[in-house]
Amino acid sequence: MRTICCFAGPGVRPGSCRARPTLPGVQEQPPTITPSPRIDLAVTTATGLPMRSTTYSGLLQLGPSALIGEALGGLATRGSGNSKFVGSLYLPDGLAYLRARLGAGYLVPHFWLTNVEQHAFLLGATAEFADDPRGDGHAWIRLNLDLVGRTGTAVGYQVTALVPPDAVDQPG
Repeated sequence: MRTICCFAGPGVRPGSCRARPTLPGVQEQPPTITPSPRIDLAVTTATGLPMRSTTYSGLLQLGPSALIGEALGGLATRGSGNSKFVGSLYLPDGLAYLRARLGAGYLVPHFWLTNVEQHAFLLGATAEFADDPRGDGHAWIRLNLDLVGRTGTAVGYQVTALVPPDAVDQPG
């Protein structure tokens, strides 16, 4: 048995931990991220407050894609093993948010399993504004995942950030 940190959720204290068995034959590896185009909109809330809405979406894939095999004329196939990922990753196309100006900003995350062969378990998935480790006052969108499945399993994600217009750091 090994102990891992679990994700906040109903009835779970942030930072609490639980024991989970280490599964034999399971590769631990970060997923490959394939982002879709980002959508940025200026919106107005029902109360008349101007906000910026940014929608991020894409796929997080465990191991090689089944599409690679198709592109190579069937020479490569999806892996036959199991893979898992328990950890966090930052969105590769994420904007830099100014932590001090986030105010009433929030995230609306959606996650779903796709490209599943035999089995897959999405045991936890959240999105959060995470402080930049360099301590420069920025925050980035971080995805926290607990995923186990056949190699090639993918998780689709869509995360919408609704923030005040001045919360996005404009370069230059």
